[in-house]
Amino acid sequence: ITVESASEESLAKLKFEGFFAEPVSENSSWLMISCINFQDFNDQDWPKLKPIKNQIVYLDLTGTQITDLLLDSLQTLPNLTVLKLNQTAISGTKLETLNSNQNLKHLYINKTQIDTDGIKVLNNHSSLEKVYAFETPISEAEIQENFSFYLEIGKYKLPALPTDTIVY
Repeated sequence: ITVESASEESLAKLKFEGFFAEPVSENSSWLMISCINFQDFNDQDWPKLKPIKNQIVYLDLTGTQITDLLLDSLQTLPNLTVLKLNQTAISGTKLETLNSNQNLKHLYINKTQIDTDGIKVLNNHSSLEKVYAFETPISEAEIQENFSFYLEIGKYKLPALPTDTIVY
């Protein structure tokens, strides 16, 4: 798939608005968009991204003021592969709209209120490979079922080694 590159003018306007907006590589028309410096981004700011919606492959909305309402807009990104919704008010009530994102491979929902029922709606997503869900209501006991993607909740427990108790 190839898309037309975003104009320098549209990228400059996004940067002026507070977005981090860069091509994923030097000769690529695909874009990485981040709100790292635009924490006030909210659902009403979505129209600012519309002119480049076909070029966005990486979107980081971590720590912004978005709600579940924005998920309807996110489904209009045909080439989105990485979506970061960390530390937002997303609850998961409309998460099934992401099933429309046919190229989505990685979803980050760390430090949100999305629970197991919320994530189940993405089971059998056509391309989703990994969901990162650290510090969410999802517990290990609830994820015994097999998902079509790898669900990472980060509750690692390493076995004790005999050398851990040796005093030198």
